[in-house]
Amino acid sequence: MTEQKTPFEIEIAEQAKSIKVAMADCLLAWASIERILSLILEKTGHFNNQSAFVVWDKIIVFRSRIETLDTFIKRTPLEVKIYFIWKKLFSRTNKLSTNRNKIAHSALIQSGIDGNPRNVVLVPFFSMAKFSQEDLVAADIENITSKFKDMIYALSWFQRYMDKNGPELEDLIKTAPKLIGEINLEISKENPSGITHETLTKYLQS
Repeated sequence: MTEQKTPFEIEIAEQAKSIKVAMADCLLAWASIERILSLILEKTGHFNNQSAFVVWDKIIVFRSRIETLDTFIKRTPLEVKIYFIWKKLFSRTNKLSTNRNKIAHSALIQSGIDGNPRNVVLVPFFSMAKFSQEDLVAADIENITSKFKDMIYALSWFQRYMDKNGPELEDLIKTAPKLIGEINLEISKENPSGITHETLTKYLQS
């Protein structure tokens, strides 16, 4: 005879399940980000056949992967504004990778007061090591996933531009996703008189 679970045990099991589902969705979204970045690397035109994907796969650390991509983009003839759109995407994706690491390197634990468990939470390992435990529930993970999906749309847009058969930049910006629109506005505010040759040279040499 199967032992009947208490309402508390059922609630804890449901919390754990919702976190696991949120984790899966989050990590799948991140995998899409990496896949699109590898496609952008191929679109730079510095590789033959599938060699771009071989290079991407051989680099294990994400920061090294995206820095490699950054190097090749800077050596690819592009419209001036595209370099600065990429610069923003590069920075934001790097920051998002920290959230990916939180989810990928974590543990499910029961959290409570005075040793009395009340909830199931996801705790990143690094927060345990720093003695500043960060408890994540399903809603927190879903919020991270939402940011990942915004980046997927933005990087997909950038990939479309990198396709040599794609539309011209200004036409493409008109149909850009929200994040690209925000980035375009940031660039305009940071360069009210337009992007100068000096600013472009400084960026490409960085």
